[in-house]
Amino acid sequence: MHDYWLNFIAQEPLSEKTRMNVNLGYLFAGNTSSGVVGIQTTRGHVVTGGLSFLNDLNPKLTLGGEVYGGFADNNKLGRRQLQGMLGGSYSITETSGVTFGLLGGTYEASPQIGGQLGVTLDMPHFFRRMQHHHANSR
Repeated sequence: MHDYWLNFIAQEPLSEKTRMNVNLGYLFAGNTSSGVVGIQTTRGHVVTGGLSFLNDLNPKLTLGGEVYGGFADNNKLGRRQLQGMLGGSYSITETSGVTFGLLGGTYEASPQIGGQLGVTLDMPHFFRRMQHHHANSR
């Protein structure tokens, strides 16, 4: 089975330090035939959307909140969701940082409560540094 997504993302600055993001998506639940006998499973479409606000408290710390939801035209897909998240990002250096969030939601495709931790790395900058170091060592 293959799922295909079509996504639209827009960002609008509300001030020098605050911005709003809007996400809209459409999931095409793909061909669900499988096997020699052509077993059929659930098909359908899912519309998703989200709205988030981010505020740069200082050059290193950004905090924000998001509301995100999804509606399936067929409840058997198990893709309905409504969730919210509060989180942020902290820059450790110019090219790396950490991200964090607390989230909660309802319906089968959303966690009731959860947390997220992540690491951000500016990989092109990292590779440019490696190439520069390698060129100087010759």
